[in-house]
Amino acid sequence: MEHANKYNILYPLQHGFRARRSCETQLIDLVNDIVNNMQAGLQTDVCVLDFAKAFDKVSYPHLMHKLRWYGINGEVLRWIQNILSDRTQRVVVDGVSSDASRVASGGSVIGPCVFLFYINDIAAGLQSTVRLFA
Repeated sequence: MEHANKYNILYPLQHGFRARRSCETQLIDLVNDIVNNMQAGLQTDVCVLDFAKAFDKVSYPHLMHKLRWYGINGEVLRWIQNILSDRTQRVVVDGVSSDASRVASGGSVIGPCVFLFYINDIAAGLQSTVRLFA
């Protein structure tokens, strides 16, 4: 996040997982937009999308490509790759453990941060105001 903040990389209307931003700040900005449009006699169309467990569907190779694109290289990129590579998981119920399964995508402790980089360009080329809360 230091890298993203230092180089002002993240999409400005992204409020999720960012310092001094929240669901509430995003809602305040949205309400302000609607009120301003109403006062100007303009129409406001809203399309709300929610991708359940979105980070679980992230392609790690594509994520690594995007991180490199945004200037994350060297030891930090290798550290992220190591956290996300060659992971396994198992389920334990009543003390009985399943066989280990390879994890090819999905949650990790760094998921929210790197997900912001992954979706950062989602609004590129659109003419509309796109508000994001990952």
